[in-house]
Amino acid sequence: MRLLSAVVVAVCATAAAAVMVAGVLMALLSVADARVKAGPNVVSAHHRLRTPPGALDGGIVSAPAAAGYSFRLLRQAYLGTGAAVRLRRASDNAESDIGFSGNGDFDTASATAFCNATSCFVKTWYDQSGNARHATQATAANQPALVFNCIATLPCARATSPQVLVTANLTWASVITSMSVVANRSVGTTQQCEWTKRSGTNSVTANTANTWYVSDLTTNTIVLAATDAAWHAAVGLVNGAGSLIRVDGAESATAGITGTSTVRELALAAAAVGATCLQTEAILWDGYALTATERANLTANQRAYWGF
Repeated sequence: MRLLSAVVVAVCATAAAAVMVAGVLMALLSVADARVKAGPNVVSAHHRLRTPPGALDGGIVSAPAAAGYSFRLLRQAYLGTGAAVRLRRASDNAESDIGFSGNGDFDTASATAFCNATSCFVKTWYDQSGNARHATQATAANQPALVFNCIATLPCARATSPQVLVTANLTWASVITSMSVVANRSVGTTQQCEWTKRSGTNSVTANTANTWYVSDLTTNTIVLAATDAAWHAAVGLVNGAGSLIRVDGAESATAGITGTSTVRELALAAAAVGATCLQTEAILWDGYALTATERANLTANQRAYWGF
């Protein structure tokens, strides 16, 4: 009887252990399944899943970009071939290129070490498109500041007048232009922030209080509501009667915008007097109009990565 009791106890213990193990396995499978269903660029408090790595990978937009600037990796092919930005630190004016971590995030550790106990400014914002259309600013007083914890724990460039980054003059292939930005007018709600601009021709701009527009800067402007002191993902499409502005999930297409192939530079993070303009991403397509599906996919990709 004692032997039989011992056998029964052992069997029960084994069964209980099996149930416990099965429960743990089911919990792990549930977590894995949830991550798969969550899709690309899921943001959590503890871990960032980056598939695809950026807005120019993964079939989000079919056409190659004319220029792309970001504090995250936009194209997997760019990893290891170039930096995100060139920083200048205030303490001794030394400069350093800062790239990306292995998973495509901004290399915050290297930037923090370089900027230790001083302020840093963005001298050059490198073009990740492969076209080498880097936006730069040689004058120290006109360089936007690097802010580490700008959008949650993620970085941005902060511009106040007359801070701005510009490219060399470019010849545009077509009057059609698509412009994408992730930005925030945080101060100066009646002053303009120009997020990405074919200087003097077309731009995506924070205009009057709580509004953004896309414009030909001469005659026609398409306006859409966009809350100030908040982050937005915007698309400006310059395509004649097919022009529009998209901010987050809303679109407005009330007027045609005339594009131009005039030789002009690009200007990023341009701030009027009294405005503070925060920017973490800008992408342009020359001669290509983003489709409705591409605009929606791009907005979803950007909002998922930047977490707003």
